[in-house]
Amino acid sequence: MIIVIIALMLLAISLLLTREVPTVKLREVTTPLKTTISTFNTQSIYSITKSTGRETSRTDLRSTKSVITSTTVSNQTISRTTTPTKSLTTSLTTILNKSKSEVQITKIKFRNVVALCKCKNKEALGILSINLSAIFNIDIDNYVRRGHAFIYISNGKLIVGVQGLLHSIGIYEEGSEYPKYIILPLQGRRVNVIQADYTYINETLTVLMINVSKIINVINDGNYKLIIWSGYRWNPREVLIADFMKKNSTIYISNIKLEEKPANLVCEGGEYGTEVSSYLTSLVCYHRSNLLEVIRSKIFSNENVTEVTSKIWRVLEWVSDNIRYDYDKEAKGIPYINNPLTTINRGKGVCIDYSVLISAALQSVNVSPTYILSIKSVNHAVAAIYLNNSLFILDQHPPPMEIQDYIEYILKSRTVRADIIQIKGGKTPVVEVFSNVDLSKLFNYDSYPQDSIPYLDCEVSMRLSKYLGLTTEPKLLSLIESNLLVGKLTLLVRPISGLRMSEAVPVTYFYNPVFKNQWIDFLAMKALSIARKYFSEYIGNESYVWAHIGNYSMSIAVVNYEIPNVTIKIRDGSVTLMINYRYNKISKVNVLIYRKGEVEPILGIAPKGYTYEGIKTIHANEWIIDKYNALIKFNAKDILKNLSSGEYILAVWVNGKLSYGLIINIK
Repeated sequence: MIIVIIALMLLAISLLLTREVPTVKLREVTTPLKTTISTFNTQSIYSITKSTGRETSRTDLRSTKSVITSTTVSNQTISRTTTPTKSLTTSLTTILNKSKSEVQITKIKFRNVVALCKCKNKEALGILSINLSAIFNIDIDNYVRRGHAFIYISNGKLIVGVQGLLHSIGIYEEGSEYPKYIILPLQGRRVNVIQADYTYINETLTVLMINVSKIINVINDGNYKLIIWSGYRWNPREVLIADFMKKNSTIYISNIKLEEKPANLVCEGGEYGTEVSSYLTSLVCYHRSNLLEVIRSKIFSNENVTEVTSKIWRVLEWVSDNIRYDYDKEAKGIPYINNPLTTINRGKGVCIDYSVLISAALQSVNVSPTYILSIKSVNHAVAAIYLNNSLFILDQHPPPMEIQDYIEYILKSRTVRADIIQIKGGKTPVVEVFSNVDLSKLFNYDSYPQDSIPYLDCEVSMRLSKYLGLTTEPKLLSLIESNLLVGKLTLLVRPISGLRMSEAVPVTYFYNPVFKNQWIDFLAMKALSIARKYFSEYIGNESYVWAHIGNYSMSIAVVNYEIPNVTIKIRDGSVTLMINYRYNKISKVNVLIYRKGEVEPILGIAPKGYTYEGIKTIHANEWIIDKYNALIKFNAKDILKNLSSGEYILAVWVNGKLSYGLIINIK
């Protein structure tokens, strides 16, 4: 009676922990055992075509040449496309200066520029002069220094600034208490808002720029009042009032008067407590040096992380592990951005809270500038970093995603517009907003278009073996590829809270060699979780391990016995199987064929005069075992006669241990 003991292949992740070879009833061997076998390395996948009887590789089904299956482990050369060398700031500045207006402006008249109040903070204004003069190619320093507010028109752009906090710019019809239109740095939810093209804000200064054509396009001809408001929504004050008239394609600004002194930007205390109500004000406040130092101690402790890529990945990992999405805040529509420390202490936040925390955490370890993208089409905010001429999105979980891949696989769109907020933290934080930028055009290149992981099996396996104290064994790859002895984990992007994703996306699509070392660690930790969960009984000093990374999943195999060299040579319809051990003697060999997905063998190959009980047996032409070597030859046609079309697995058992697997396709 044949006893077939095979541990079941199970778990939803296709894990087959172990198989034991069926006991075979063999009659006495009469063939002399003598030969010397050359040692080969192994693995490849072959198909046997039933219609022609030819044995060929899966990559060339019509080849009839002699083929030896083998495996080599080597590093692949990563090809990269040429990337632009200009900086992101240069690119954004180009957008601002690209066109003067969207419509023909026949005339712009600007009258009676006045600035009545003295400006005390010359250092802060110097910062403004340096930045904005370079961007707009104008000299506004003189106007700013003469008063606490100013209006300036240059090259079809209206530029407004206040020495303090600019709340909004209202355009009122004559006699009306409510603005017809409001000019704001960000669009918001109001329908009568005209969004500025660019905003600059620090602790003492706010400057806003808008193309005049935007105003001309929406305002009817007539007389209006223009009022610049400062302060917060509960205590706004009029800073500047002017007459504003539009006639045909011409605007006139006259009778400009400075009113109250602008409100100061307040980061602590006040009516709002610990949370800052103004969107842009909060970004300035939450990136000050004293707050950044506390955030650094919370996330990095006393670690000295030096590489920029390591800092970025570390922040994403920490946020992913410690922060969850605040669905209550989202449902209640709370407008405030959490102080990053509030997000850390509560352990939750919405997408903008994630983004601000990631940005501040990176600034705390001198990664600057950072970016926050407010993506309008999906009402979502993400942090980003510009590195190696690429913008990488940092959205709640690892890995960093290059912008083109993020648009293609996460947003599932060809055209995406966003407000890009650039932040430079420290003693004098600076926030700049570049509004309504077409990301698809600005970032129209992909530094790593392969969108897949290159060969990292060796590096990941070595890292894993170091964690477990095991020996790497590339020959386990055949057992992994044939799904005989393998633990699998599907590699998918973790769901991004607050963003509706239409389908699961393989995380491997976002591999980029800029973060190669971090990817190796990331994958090795995934492999470690598989090993500890499914192979704990095999982990020991005498065990062997190998990991294989595909486009959709990662697989590992762990065994506590030596894997022999196995080579299959196919020529002229004859299959030659060669086995070699370095140290162990070969006592028995079993060659069994399984239908893919099943655990019971349906066919066996045995020496002449021997049979497997309970399954069909094919007799080998040669079957020689000599100490450390074995040689087996059989005809491929014999397999074709006994199997129908389909996919099968040929498994080689040596000394009762599963040692080699080969996928066979019969058509």
